[in-house]
Amino acid sequence: MRSIRPIGVIAGIALCAVIALYSMRYLLGSQGPEFIMANLFRTPWLVIHVAGTTLALLVGSLQFLRRIRRERPVVHRWVGRIYVAGCIIGGVAGLILATGASSGPIATAGSGSLPSLGSLPPVSLGAWQCRAVLRNIAPG
Repeated sequence: MRSIRPIGVIAGIALCAVIALYSMRYLLGSQGPEFIMANLFRTPWLVIHVAGTTLALLVGSLQFLRRIRRERPVVHRWVGRIYVAGCIIGGVAGLILATGASSGPIATAGSGSLPSLGSLPPVSLGAWQCRAVLRNIAPG
């Protein structure tokens, strides 16, 4: 398998950090665009959504650091678990937020599909790893 070049990993981590830091304004009580503030389920789900997805953005990019994978596999696994938890928490909150959107049915469907699709890979990855663990400890 071909690995990502170091400059690509650094750029990816930097982009994830910028997006996460920009999104943290909602955690600090900052007002956002009118269509976000008009969401019926904004409180408390916007903060939960931002917290989960920001966590996933910040720790998920660390999974691409080869040195952590090779020298600290326990840290790599815990970072992966935290990433999956952030994706699931952010995805569920995003789905709830989508149902409270006041932008119309098309915007609601689009806003609801993104958290669903964003939550699927971590969940399937977690299921795949559980399967691998069970396969190693199961007899025969």
